[in-house]
Amino acid sequence: MKQPARAQKKGRRPADLPPDAPGAEMIRKSEPYLEGLSALLFVTQIVHLIWMTTYVVPVKIWGISLWSPPEAPLAFADYLELPAIFTASILYLRTRDWRMLFLVNVQLLHIYWITDEIILNRNTLNPILAWTAIMIDYLEIPVIIDTSRRFLSRAFGHAG
Repeated sequence: MKQPARAQKKGRRPADLPPDAPGAEMIRKSEPYLEGLSALLFVTQIVHLIWMTTYVVPVKIWGISLWSPPEAPLAFADYLELPAIFTASILYLRTRDWRMLFLVNVQLLHIYWITDEIILNRNTLNPILAWTAIMIDYLEIPVIIDTSRRFLSRAFGHAG
C-alpha cells in the first residue's frame, strides 16, 4: 500500500532497503537507538545555547554578559557537538529528511569556519559574519525539538 503523499513530502519515510541487503536488518533494528542517542546528544547543546543567549549575544549587543554557565558543562556540550551532528545526520539520511539534514550539517560550517572564540574577539571578525555564526548556532533548536519528538513518540508507543 502506498503511503500518503503528505508523509512522503515531509521526508519522514525511512529509506527502502531490500530485505537481503547487507546490514538492512541491523539498520532497521538500530533506528530507535539512533533516535534516542541523537536526541540525548542534541539536548546537551541546550547548555551551549544558554551560554550563547546569556553571554555571547549580550556581549555583542551591550558589551556585558548577563550570565555564563560554568566551564565544565560548556566544554562537555562542545565535545558532544560533533557526535550529535554525526548521529543526527545518519538519522536524517535514513529518513530522507533533507531539511533537517541541512540544519544539522550547517553546524559544521560554524564549527570549522567561525568558532565561538573568534566571535567573542571584537577585533578579528566582521559583525555580519559574527551574527551569521550566532544565528547558525540557533538552527540547532529545530533539530533538538525534532530528535526529542521522534524519540519520545517511539518511546511512548506513538511511532509513525
